[in-house]
Amino acid sequence: SVELTADLHSMGQYIQEGERMLFETIVAFQRPRGSVVIGSDAGNLDGLNFLMGKDLKFVCEQAMLGTRLAHVDGGVPNLV
Repeated sequence: SVELTADLHSMGQYIQEGERMLFETIVAFQRPRGSVVIGSDAGNLDGLNFLMGKDLKFVCEQAMLGTRLAHVDGGVPNLV
């Protein structure tokens, strides 16, 4: 079991580039419990102000999509 938000770099890289013995199932929740809108950082120190005003659900969906595309490109069969 891999929780990609926590294990995205180490296990994600293994899933994408490792031995082809895995089948990936992605669990996507349709309705979050609440909404969190991303604010801005006055100095934009992290360079993420482009996300200002976006809901955290949007960010999670984009991370899931990017991860899924990378794994498919790496030859990993998966389903959502």
